[in-house]
Amino acid sequence: MECSFLPDHDGLSVMSVAVGSIYLLLQNIVSTVIRVLGYAFMARLVSQGE
Repeated sequence: MECSFLPDHDGLSVMSVAVGSIYLLLQNIVSTVIRVLGYAFMARLVSQGE
């Protein structure tokens, strides 16, 4: 039994939409963490240089 509320001919199912949504969420979180760490590292370099 398939749990799909969207038409199959588009290749989109509820599961594929959910997986894509989770992927984008995780990508956003990882990107934000990398930016924060990079910013903290640069701030540390600047403060050590003074």
